[in-house]
Amino acid sequence: MDMGAKPRDAAAKIELAKEYSRVVMQIVVSLVMLTTCLVLWSHSPSQDVQKACTGFIGTIVGYWLR
Repeated sequence: MDMGAKPRDAAAKIELAKEYSRVVMQIVVSLVMLTTCLVLWSHSPSQDVQKACTGFIGTIVGYWLR
């Protein structure tokens, strides 16, 4: 009895789900890192922390603009 799903269709759906989950995780991790860096950058009086946060922000933006 055929339930309507061919093995190739199921494999394609699994691959698509993996790709979506990868992109969602990249977005979530980037947003968490950006939020953390912006909070540290805005509330820290230390120049070293601000420079490190600016570097992290630049790295994340560069990753998405590649």
